[in-house]
Amino acid sequence: MRVHNNSWGSSSAAYTGNARDLDLFMWNHKDMIIVVAAGNDGKDANNDGVVDAGSIGEPATAKNDFSVAATENDRPANGGCAAPQSGYANCNWGELFSTSFTTNPIKDDKTSDNINGMAAFSSRGPDLDGRIDPNISAPGTNIISAQSSRTSNTGWGAFNQYYQFQGGTSMAAPGVTGLAALVREFYITRRGVTNPSAALVQATMLNGATDMAPGQYGTGPTQEMPARPNNVEGWGRTNLSYALNPTGSTTLDFREGSQLATGQQLTIPYTITGSAPLHITLAWTDYPGSTSAAVQLVNNLDLSVTASDGTVLWGNGVTNGDSRNPFETVDIASPPTGVYTVTVRGSNVAQGGSQPFVVVMHGGGSSGPVVIPCGSFSDVPTDNIFYSDIRFLACRGVISGFAGNTFQPNSNTTRGQFAKIATLGFGISPATPVTPTFNDVAANNVFYQYIEAAAAANVIRGASSAICDELGAATPCFAPNRNISRVQVAVIVQRARNYAVATPATPTFSDVPSSYFGYAEVETLAARGIIGGGPCGGGLCFRPNDSIRRGELSKVVRRAVESQP
Repeated sequence: MRVHNNSWGSSSAAYTGNARDLDLFMWNHKDMIIVVAAGNDGKDANNDGVVDAGSIGEPATAKNDFSVAATENDRPANGGCAAPQSGYANCNWGELFSTSFTTNPIKDDKTSDNINGMAAFSSRGPDLDGRIDPNISAPGTNIISAQSSRTSNTGWGAFNQYYQFQGGTSMAAPGVTGLAALVREFYITRRGVTNPSAALVQATMLNGATDMAPGQYGTGPTQEMPARPNNVEGWGRTNLSYALNPTGSTTLDFREGSQLATGQQLTIPYTITGSAPLHITLAWTDYPGSTSAAVQLVNNLDLSVTASDGTVLWGNGVTNGDSRNPFETVDIASPPTGVYTVTVRGSNVAQGGSQPFVVVMHGGGSSGPVVIPCGSFSDVPTDNIFYSDIRFLACRGVISGFAGNTFQPNSNTTRGQFAKIATLGFGISPATPVTPTFNDVAANNVFYQYIEAAAAANVIRGASSAICDELGAATPCFAPNRNISRVQVAVIVQRARNYAVATPATPTFSDVPSSYFGYAEVETLAARGIIGGGPCGGGLCFRPNDSIRRGELSKVVRRAVESQP
């Protein structure tokens, strides 16, 4: 099981070493959900009838944890305050905490009579850097808990010899831990997710939580909380019935598995056909911050939803993006029918190259396939040296990526892959002859039509008989899975583009003499600035027999596409 409860903490609202250690562990184990009690330091020190802000305690001040506030239970009172088998249900907050709550409406409020109200003692946020805390709420007053036979202490009152009443966020947190385990089980057994991430479980519970605003004291100067998310209830009271099994026209939808680097974005179309509210939550497990930093968020993603009328709504209500929190939500109470566009942006991914994330949606409609803008690969950030070249070719349909929205720019390129890139990049029409040209490229090979087209155009030729023998393939063979070398790329590009040949008196590269295979092609492309070399032994080397990586190849092909014969 990947769920862990922590009903402990201190009274510091700082991002401490404990908080950072928690974030680091979850960063390295993104399937681990760590639940933490928010703390019991709530008080109304200024006697204005509202519990003061800023009492959250570490390690609930971590970013990736699931910090839990305590709501009031719904337990009928039986007799007076602390009556037998009643716990503190008939007590008011002023009786239990005479110095902390001296002003109404808190003072005379019963501890367990309103499920839409907070336990007065429950610690409030924000964290010191302004993050929303706690994250979620659950009942934390008059909870029946186990009674140890080793102590006479009965907590909030004895229920019987085996159980006692208890209260605190340390009682609310285990409830959330159990619910998180059920959510994880749901995704494994009902939705086919092999190993749900912590972010998926958290986003599901946050998105499906019940907003308790305005709280139990109505509106006005003593209003308990604003609309979610806020520093009192977080995203609301846990509600697994709605989160996992919504009724009516409401459906649960989610997206997991995508990653974004800085400057990248993806969109999800969502079509509203019913009248149910629309709730959308973005969540990710962030890289650990620094205990000395003013802001702890490291990798910043942003959520926005463009409504059917063009109105743009931002996550957590922060226009142009929330730069503090790794959980962001957009709530639309009565969305008109039509197509909505859910956008997730990689605003600043400073660590890890790309940031995995999840999006959970509850609403009266359905989502379409994820749309990733051309050239937007999770492992090619905007500061990658080949970013513009990769984007240029991807937007023209010349190159594509792999599973998980990756491009793998540092991986070598195979002969089959380059046949496809050359065919698409240089406008060679695909061909599908009845009889394959090469014995190791059958008609069902993913690169068959491209290899055949390039061969028909005399742009590519087969591998040597020695390579065919080495691979156990009859001649002629192509060796589509073998890495292509830099000089082979130069030869193929020159054949496809047919530039005027350049043969300088003195070779440009010390390792490509005039007698070398591909000499004229290498010199021709070098003269046009399509290829280059690097320093070696006081001269310039081309490294003709080295494999070429996908990122560098993109640069070569783009230059060749833009360089007219």
